[in-house]
Amino acid sequence: MTTRTFVLGTRGSRLALAQSTTVARAIEEAGARLGEDVRVELEVVRTHGDVSAAPLAALGGVGVFAAQLRLALLGGECDLAVHSFKDLPTAPTPGLRIAAVPQREDPRDALCAADGATLSSLPAGALVGTGSPRRAAQVLAARPDLRVCDLRGNVPTRLSRVRGIDLGADAGTAPSALGTGERLDAVVLALAGLRRIGLDAHATDVLDPAIMMPAPSQGALAIETRDEEDPLLRALLDALNHRPTALAASAERAVLSALGAGCAAPVGAFARVDEASSALLLDARVMSVDGRERVEASGALALTDSVGLDEAARLGEDVARQLLAGGAAEVTDLGATKSAEATLVNEPHASAPSVNAELTGRRVLLTRAKSDDAIARALRLAGAQVDALALTVSTPLDSAQLDAARDRLADGGFAWVVFSSWRAARAVVSGLPQARSLGTRIAAVGEATARWDQRPRGRERRPDRRRIRRRAARMLPCPGLRCAPGPHPPVGGSARHAARRATRSRLERRGRRRLHHHSR
Repeated sequence: MTTRTFVLGTRGSRLALAQSTTVARAIEEAGARLGEDVRVELEVVRTHGDVSAAPLAALGGVGVFAAQLRLALLGGECDLAVHSFKDLPTAPTPGLRIAAVPQREDPRDALCAADGATLSSLPAGALVGTGSPRRAAQVLAARPDLRVCDLRGNVPTRLSRVRGIDLGADAGTAPSALGTGERLDAVVLALAGLRRIGLDAHATDVLDPAIMMPAPSQGALAIETRDEEDPLLRALLDALNHRPTALAASAERAVLSALGAGCAAPVGAFARVDEASSALLLDARVMSVDGRERVEASGALALTDSVGLDEAARLGEDVARQLLAGGAAEVTDLGATKSAEATLVNEPHASAPSVNAELTGRRVLLTRAKSDDAIARALRLAGAQVDALALTVSTPLDSAQLDAARDRLADGGFAWVVFSSWRAARAVVSGLPQARSLGTRIAAVGEATARWDQRPRGRERRPDRRRIRRRAARMLPCPGLRCAPGPHPPVGGSARHAARRATRSRLERRGRRRLHHHSR
């Protein structure tokens, strides 16, 4: 019998290795049941989230731990990857698919406190650590007299910040990511992670979802493969898929996607199959960051053999609409993100992108001839939904292509439009009278494109470097593209046009003064 070997990509943290090892053994056991000799080898991939001490939301939040694994998968370095499902952005990545969702661990959060304290028994003013705005808001909602601080590091590292607990640094985390700070009275962690690495004895209070609504798909794993996966691997992973967990995760993630929630938005969702009523029940919650306000909604889906992931996703979308109708967008900034603003100054380089919540689920119009080039791939891995439109750079530009670009942009719904040619940027935007009201932002590839609104209409002249630095367009917040700080003009916000208006206004005022003088 021939031995088939598959390579499983994983992060190097204790939790990630525990999760990946469990999946690897399950795949080998499934192979034995099918009469196949299957071996799974682990390949450790270091991610940006493992080496940075920045707050999780500032790194891009959802997806910061998954992007490097996905690049390794797309590059053929591994055959499959195991993710904590809540770490994956909701937007699909071309070329990859979620092949299986194993049975879910307990999705609840747990308080790990000094002296065995519970959330209700913590003393007033106690310092609680968490890297999640969702957890912070709900802690403050239950106990507004507590203090909450940001927290980084893997599970053992975070636990070691609590008074009386010292587990040492996690081997999968670089020293630069550990951070420093005072000892905490408690931390809030996912119970699933604690259980998977045998540290659940440190949980002093398992928090009910009525108090602490879990993150969408918390406690669930996602096994991801390339679209053209091996037929044997597909059969093995089909055996691992747990339908109730997959349906629940689909509904919860659809809430997040439909809300367009960013990494700093306090949003929780919890779905489960009720055996008595044979229905999928879904609850969701949006909190204000200080925990003082909330909007809640719920829904149910009757389960039959024909119900699939699409129906579960529609349930999530219905609940999201209820949240929005209840004022969720007024309670908190659903698109909140702590990502740094950036200006694109060069083509994408070799460093791997990470997912950025400001792009997650957002539509981006890419005016490039190829929909699968480096820019498109970087944007998709960063969580964006990319619509590619061929716009050939020529002089003069093709009128049919220009009309198509203007029509697509005028339809609205695009958070960003990306240009790689200053001629294309000027032609598209100047030919769209309503550009100022669309709210779409411009991203330019290269310095020349970034100054599209400053180039002369006739004879070329030497550019004013000082004006360029002041007026450099703000670019897409995509870490996979080389970036530099800079301000950002919206579509149609040309400095040249503004200067013309100001000059015209001065001349008009001067003319009125002269007219008034002669009339006297």
